[in-house]
Amino acid sequence: MNNIIKSISSIIIIATLITTNAFCNEKSIIAGEDRFETAIEISKSWKTSREAILVNLIAESDLLCATVLASQIDCPILLTDKNNINEPTSNEIKRLNINKLYLIGGKDVIYETIEKELNKSNIKTERICGVDRYETSISIANKVSELKKSNIAILVNGEYSVADAVSISPIAGDKNIPVIICKNDQIKLQKEWMKNNDIKNLYIIGGEDVINKAIEKELNIDNINIERIYGKDRYETNAKIIENFYKEVKINKLFYCKGKNLNKKNEIIDGMLVSPLASKEKSPIILLGENLTKEQKYVIKKKNIKSLIQVGHGVSEESKKELYKLKESYTSPSLDDSLTLNPSQPEEPPSLEQEDSSDPKEEPPILEPEQPNKPEEEPPILEQEKPSEPEEEPSIPELPPIENEKEDLKYVDYTIDEKKKIISINFNKEIYTSKESIKELKESIKIIIDKNNIYNNKIEKNKNTENNLNYEEKYIKLNKYDNVKIEGKSLIIELDDEPIGNNSSIVISGDTIKDDDNSYLEELRVENIQGINKNIAFVKNEDELNEYINDKEVDIIKLENDIVKSKNINTPIKLKDNITIDGSNGEENFKIYHIENSLQQILMSSNNITLKNLDLEGIYIDIINRQNIILKNMKIDLDNKKIPSSTRFTPCITVDYSEVYAKDIILINNESAIEVKSTSATGKRATLIIDGYVYNEKTDKENKYMQTIILENRTKDINSENLNKVILKDENKKIEDMFIKEIKNNNEDVIGSNKTYEIYYKK
Repeated sequence: MNNIIKSISSIIIIATLITTNAFCNEKSIIAGEDRFETAIEISKSWKTSREAILVNLIAESDLLCATVLASQIDCPILLTDKNNINEPTSNEIKRLNINKLYLIGGKDVIYETIEKELNKSNIKTERICGVDRYETSISIANKVSELKKSNIAILVNGEYSVADAVSISPIAGDKNIPVIICKNDQIKLQKEWMKNNDIKNLYIIGGEDVINKAIEKELNIDNINIERIYGKDRYETNAKIIENFYKEVKINKLFYCKGKNLNKKNEIIDGMLVSPLASKEKSPIILLGENLTKEQKYVIKKKNIKSLIQVGHGVSEESKKELYKLKESYTSPSLDDSLTLNPSQPEEPPSLEQEDSSDPKEEPPILEPEQPNKPEEEPPILEQEKPSEPEEEPSIPELPPIENEKEDLKYVDYTIDEKKKIISINFNKEIYTSKESIKELKESIKIIIDKNNIYNNKIEKNKNTENNLNYEEKYIKLNKYDNVKIEGKSLIIELDDEPIGNNSSIVISGDTIKDDDNSYLEELRVENIQGINKNIAFVKNEDELNEYINDKEVDIIKLENDIVKSKNINTPIKLKDNITIDGSNGEENFKIYHIENSLQQILMSSNNITLKNLDLEGIYIDIINRQNIILKNMKIDLDNKKIPSSTRFTPCITVDYSEVYAKDIILINNESAIEVKSTSATGKRATLIIDGYVYNEKTDKENKYMQTIILENRTKDINSENLNKVILKDENKKIEDMFIKEIKNNNEDVIGSNKTYEIYYKK
């Protein structure tokens, strides 16, 4: 009989485990096919909501700060692209019966077109934003304070410690604590906000490598009581927060999600999205790596967890198994555990009482009060509680921090100068690369273009309503005018032009940057690089070039291959206003050429045109009566072409009563030249501005750069200021002052003069 009972018990236990696992795999997962869908699945936890928050998918810091507002309003967070709300999200807005949406971010983050479409659908909108992510976080904090005042705040590095802050966001939402972000060493804006809002207590999330110690000292001057919460990594920080803020043994729900994405793009967005729900349920969030850390195991094994809920995909199966094993192995709580956080009880105030609190009957704070016997040296805001039993392991807060010299090399944050062309990527320690490797490092760097600025992708979107199906990630390599250097803890990238798009990314391949221990950094992806907001079309062939070259919506054409120009041989390539053609392929350029034994013409009959990082073969440039024409980093090769015998000179570049800026141009032909003239407009002049070098490769003599310039003046009896000019940009004087030798002075029968010069520059 006993054997039968044992068998039945075993069957029951096995069945229970099977049921538990099935529940884990099916019912206890909140996830969609992508992050838009995951946000919607989380939103379904609300049967209805009159309000909701709308955030750009890639605006990670905006999303983090908005979690507190969402918790305060008791509403979900939904995601959008900057210029389009997809159909599933629109359907969720309808299901919730929403009549007001808070748009987080400026009009370059969430386009005004979205706002207008929502208003047409009788949905009110309120935009909360600033000039950048830091001001946006202040604007969100102001809205939070407007709804309910707090004298406590949380400070987070807007680039690096966002992952750490996810762990505390449910508490911040539950206790109405605004989250504001800052840079590693800048606090002016945030300090002013704290002063205006009478902040008395501040939690700094992250170590001194992400928020400088000097900031803490500066804030202490204003008598702000500061508690810094951090661990050696995001998982230890996660464990510390659970240990300190969730004191009770019983936990009704524990949400878990991946703690890091392999491609490092929007890596912990699942945790942010579920934060309002976790706050609503008074539940913690645990971030999972490949395995549970010893600190996480120590905290979780003491908790009586009723249910585990996975958020999003990509969670390590091994860490999930460990988590469920700890849940199932729990036996009984410690008798002296403090049950200070009880979801079944009314909401308690934060650990530090609000100065405007008027209810003396509120429940005790989450954390134990400060000890009265040491008034002059009070413990930190949140006292790290010691284990209740001496035989247990030491509590997590007692773990000593990892010494800096033993830390792994890791990315901290980035800064951009005022002109937004110099990007400094900062690390936690000094970095190195050999002189031989600096070129390799430069070659390893790619600028990933914001998908919303890729015109080819926009066309595909119009063909298919599912936004991301046809998106192909596009990138640009650094060219010869971009520079890379290492200074201390910073990798400095000096760009010739701004990156394209408001949310571009910089990707650096692994094994190119190392520390003094010869430990190399793994592949790094720096998100949300702010650049120029222009449409770029990537072209691979002549048909695509012809398709986009006169498209009014296209601002930049980027070559992905050499382009063979074989169609309409006798028809010039005409460029529209305000267009750039870029042939950049790293140090080398792509080219446009044709295979016929005749010359092809690019006719500049429009203004504001730039040709850069581009080689032309058998193609010359004719610029007629135009302004703001830029030619930069080009080679023009007319060699080995059958030029009509009647034409003594076929200039590579003709500047005809126009203004042209030329920088670093190599012309390849024994008879090649730049011609500066005025043929059709009396009283107008042509101007050639030379910056850097402009020279003829095949006539290079005596280690000097030489170029043939035809300077032609055909206008009679006019002011000398209106004569055609060639100007050296750096010296701001007529180039005649640098002429070494006049080759010829012919065509005396025409009005004025027609002169050809050899111009030399020292290398």
